[in-house]
Amino acid sequence: MKKALVVIAAVVSFVVYVAPIITQAGFIVAPDADMAGIATATFAPTPTPDMAITTSTLAIPSPLETLTMRITAYASVPDETDSTPFITANGTYVHNGIVAVNGLPFGTKIELPSLFGDRIFTVEDRTSTKVHNTVDIWMPSVTAALDFGAHKNVAVVVLADSQISER
Repeated sequence: MKKALVVIAAVVSFVVYVAPIITQAGFIVAPDADMAGIATATFAPTPTPDMAITTSTLAIPSPLETLTMRITAYASVPDETDSTPFITANGTYVHNGIVAVNGLPFGTKIELPSLFGDRIFTVEDRTSTKVHNTVDIWMPSVTAALDFGAHKNVAVVVLADSQISER
């Protein structure tokens, strides 16, 4: 009896608290019956007109162009940035996955396949006006940035759909 009440409480909590959030996020809740006859939930994305038709629910962006650039790293210290080292030129707080690049619009998504595989970075910061043809990756410490070093002639893949979510 106690076990049944716990299961009922869990299902009610899910339906009242979790299901509405999942539904608002674009998922539908489809009930299934398990071996014991207790309702469980499976999730499937709600199709939208802008979703690509693929076997996956995540549309993978195609490359717009590939550039050859120098890759460096920087950290949030005034010596490497400006007087607001934790705020990017785009006005966001620094975080993993941002890069500083002159010449690409804010929000542009890029990949550095030879260094990071299919990890996607977002242009949210700018380098010094004296720096050209360089992608500067934000790192959480000066030590990490120094350990990363500088890499010459690296392929930078500019992704065609800059509005994608990070995968």
